[in-house]
Amino acid sequence: MWTFLLSGDCKRVLIELNNILRATVNGNQKEQRKPWWDQLAAWQQEHPLAYTQEPEAQIKPQYLIDRLYELTADRDPIVSTDVGQHQMWAAQYFKLKNPRTWLTPGAWGTMGGFPAAMGAHAAFPDLVFPPPWVLKRRSLIGWCCVLQGMAVFK
Repeated sequence: MWTFLLSGDCKRVLIELNNILRATVNGNQKEQRKPWWDQLAAWQQEHPLAYTQEPEAQIKPQYLIDRLYELTADRDPIVSTDVGQHQMWAAQYFKLKNPRTWLTPGAWGTMGGFPAAMGAHAAFPDLVFPPPWVLKRRSLIGWCCVLQGMAVFK
């Protein structure tokens, strides 16, 4: 894995990086990535996502997220998560169709699920149902309640 430092005016560096990425997506490097995409497709065929939800058993997180997706797929929801295993399940089972509808801190470890959902709701106040979803793990519910007290919408 390569690590390198970028130094410069943030705006200029980001503009240049975007230009490089645009050229890469449609340029020669697309063919260079084909073997990797083929390998990923083979692994997905060999080891597809799967879980078994027994009718009388405790609800599995994968099932819950899968059902949320099924119930809201036609409404183009905005989904926000914190970090953790629930974030991985949400990424796997909530198949979002449009860009900028998956809000997650990635590996940064910020507790940003609820604040991100608040921001999404502020940006799209007419989005009534479903409102931006927040998928959280149990240990962050208290933190969520503290932030909820700070959320004020018109």
